[in-house]
Amino acid sequence: MTKFQLRVNNKTLEVGWSIRLVADFEPVAGCGAEKCWVRVHSVNSEGGTTRYLGVVEDYLTYTKAHGMTQGFMIEFGQENVSEIWDRGTPRPSA
Repeated sequence: MTKFQLRVNNKTLEVGWSIRLVADFEPVAGCGAEKCWVRVHSVNSEGGTTRYLGVVEDYLTYTKAHGMTQGFMIEFGQENVSEIWDRGTPRPSA
């Protein structure tokens, strides 16, 4: 069912942070990637590996292509984060 692949970055995250993921998928109408903001919901560190569970905060355009919608719970790693929102500044638009 999963039709997307996440891009790579490497930062340590905390619950409550907003991070940006970029989902790569088979191109639709000339577009093969979509950015979205995700709020970190939980952190699971086991066996030297850290995985995160987050909730998609944005309305997305290519939901049929990648399968994600606003409110979608997604598991990801630090390497998939393309941007971290610093709460001291306005969040960039998607």
